[in-house]
Amino acid sequence: GRLLADHALERRLVLIRCDPTDIVITKHREVSFFRDQKQTVDELQRAFPREAGAISRFVDYMMRTDTLRLYTELQQVTFAELLNTYFEDWELKSVFAMLLGNIGLPSSRAAAITAVFLYRDYIFDGGYYPRGGMQRLPDVLLERFQEYGGCALLLSPAEEVVVGSAGQVQAVRIKYLGRHSLEIRTRAVVANC
Repeated sequence: GRLLADHALERRLVLIRCDPTDIVITKHREVSFFRDQKQTVDELQRAFPREAGAISRFVDYMMRTDTLRLYTELQQVTFAELLNTYFEDWELKSVFAMLLGNIGLPSSRAAAITAVFLYRDYIFDGGYYPRGGMQRLPDVLLERFQEYGGCALLLSPAEEVVVGSAGQVQAVRIKYLGRHSLEIRTRAVVANC
């Protein structure tokens, strides 16, 4: 948000809030996660009535516990272990664990602290999606970069950073359009490799 505000891009990039943020479909049910935490708790309690109290306690713990306490309590705990301290129902634990696909680990290997912050910052806060598709974000940033006087050569890999005898950057040699070499004189290089 700050990047967009600092460069007056809010009108060019319209962000849509997703609600529900996620829908988990199991063999027996479909459960939605909403931006509104209470709505999500109500949905989970309807789907898993025997775990109603534990669902409230678990979501409250994730969302309301201060960061230092969470870190202290969860630094050596997996998300599966945390789920096991709250729930008996394997399907409910699976519903919570399925959303860890965003971090690429099963609950048995994911750090509980990481999973809790995934829930805080991405699941319950909800997703934002640029109107026009995800490509709209880099397109808007590129437009502004060019308005500032920048020049972008896309799909043009750097082949070499040319350095003088004293170790100072002199140029960057690139390949553009897949076959042409070009040397761009410069005094500085910013690399993200």
